[in-house]
Amino acid sequence: MVRAVLIASAFVTAIAVAPAFGADGFDARFAAAVAQAQRGDHDAALSAFEMLAREFPTRPEPLNNLAAELARRGDLVRAREVLERALRTQPAYATAHDNLRTVYAALASDAYRKALPVGAEPAAPPELALIARTTPTPITVAVPVTRPSVTHAAIAAAPAAPQGGAETATSISNGRAFAAFAAVDAWAQAWAQQDVAGYLAAYGRGFTAPDGLTRAAWEAQRTERIRAPKQISISLAQRDLTLDASGERASLRFVQTYRSDRFNGSAWKTLELERQGGRWQIVAERAGR
Repeated sequence: MVRAVLIASAFVTAIAVAPAFGADGFDARFAAAVAQAQRGDHDAALSAFEMLAREFPTRPEPLNNLAAELARRGDLVRAREVLERALRTQPAYATAHDNLRTVYAALASDAYRKALPVGAEPAAPPELALIARTTPTPITVAVPVTRPSVTHAAIAAAPAAPQGGAETATSISNGRAFAAFAAVDAWAQAWAQQDVAGYLAAYGRGFTAPDGLTRAAWEAQRTERIRAPKQISISLAQRDLTLDASGERASLRFVQTYRSDRFNGSAWKTLELERQGGRWQIVAERAGR
């Protein structure tokens, strides 16, 4: 189970609620809601974060913390939706990015578990990181601002479900789609953070390097290009995933926006993915639609 992390320079103690209007009102009410969550008054914290999210729709902090409260109750679908809203208001909020990846992974795990025989032990709900201060912690990678689309057929190899095979196939298919999105998000983040090892690890066996390069020569070239800029920003938008009927291969098309101190540009890109050892890996990539 993912442990909760509280981001703050000091623990927040109970604060008297200030008037509801203006920046000061927001800060005091937000801190009070965080204090409620810290001391275990989760019903009150949930209500407070919901109200703040309605009154301050452009602030990502209450949305992130609302998602954390929803996730601890097991409402992962709504937690995902709320985190996506948070990242539309502030695409570079590191905590919301980390939490969204955790929710994606938990949803995928839940989908797999539903395919198991009746009696399988349910997973404990994930604990997401709370934000306890109102200053964003930015990172250089942004997730898409539009909801990704998924096209998938029922997985032919899915085991028979105790209460109907179609439901099980759909659960596995959805879980693998979530995992594919999470794998590509991790690839983009490793690139943006100039984590060469993490970036190269996203490419699986059988990947054919472009321009006739050997795999070793391509990796050396990518290492040089990733490390050279002072800073990199990667944004993926309009993501469209196609999962094949086997559930073992997928194609993800998106608009990639790259920015650095050396080059800026946007273009369509397609990644071909294959499940290897239970993980989605990139086996081919191409530019254009």
